[in-house]
Amino acid sequence: MEPHFKVAVPLGEGLPVIAAGMANISFDSADRRRAGDTFAYFVVSQDFHWFRLHAGIAEQSSQPLPFFGIDKTFRIAKSAPASDGKSVKKANGKQVEAPKTEYRDLFTLRADAIQQTNHTWLASVGALIPVCKHFVFETWGNFPTDGSQASATLKANFVFSF
Repeated sequence: MEPHFKVAVPLGEGLPVIAAGMANISFDSADRRRAGDTFAYFVVSQDFHWFRLHAGIAEQSSQPLPFFGIDKTFRIAKSAPASDGKSVKKANGKQVEAPKTEYRDLFTLRADAIQQTNHTWLASVGALIPVCKHFVFETWGNFPTDGSQASATLKANFVFSF
């Protein structure tokens, strides 16, 4: 098991989200051989409503490694509309709140590429599938440009919001 953590800070409505984290945290050499070296990263993400773009830098073996990505979350409407706080004037002249449809995530498709320590690139494509508020399945395929064998991963994410 390789823990991963990330702290994300939204800068405001319509502004980017900045995040920092650490991946491939391993507690013994056997896990490190399988998962790769631990690396820290910093990323900026911008939501363009139809998709999100990400750009960042990771540090591994004292080398800065740029990465880029794109993702798209697909949603469906929940059954009960909620208020968005906007008011609408009714026929009797009273202001009432207009209903707003709430959505839940069905899945997210994503693709990214990161430079490797040997100056080649590792591309990946994958998906995130939420099961409930605090549990998300994640899967992806890795496609190295150095001729190494492609790989696939399935993992479970436990999500905690503070």
